[in-house]
Amino acid sequence: MSYSVENIAFARQVTAKEFPRNLVDLRYFTYSKSETDTWAYFMVNLAAYFSVSLISLVMHNDLDDLGLGVPFDVYVQTTKPNRCIESEGFPWNVCAKNIMFTSKGQRINLRCNGMNENVTKIFVSRGGPDAIPVFPALKMSELQIYGVKTGEFPRRFDNNL
Repeated sequence: MSYSVENIAFARQVTAKEFPRNLVDLRYFTYSKSETDTWAYFMVNLAAYFSVSLISLVMHNDLDDLGLGVPFDVYVQTTKPNRCIESEGFPWNVCAKNIMFTSKGQRINLRCNGMNENVTKIFVSRGGPDAIPVFPALKMSELQIYGVKTGEFPRRFDNNL
């Protein structure tokens, strides 16, 4: 059986403050910047289950140096397709900690071995998914996630039917 690995982040829902859609638009000259008044993060909701083979983060090429030399973490949210979404929390697994961009235009490729099955969300943050400290803004031009779809979310049971 053959399958193709594609950029599953393209045009997905991104949670961030400034220009979140630019992070997954495949235009490397645009950028996304997280908010600076609370905590710095980007979250990509894949809206299905995916087997992720590679997470690629690309630094911006802008004139300023915002985002260079400051460490951040990458997390993945995984679950098994047979779990009930409403009744159980989802674990956040650390894919990489304390990584940083050291030059403009730099690409960081991550392989989250051992936690790449049934991924539903990717979270890039200064601090963790459960922490809310104030951090400098994150700034990058592209986040790409490569993988294969492994399942759909179960439909919610509607008591009104």
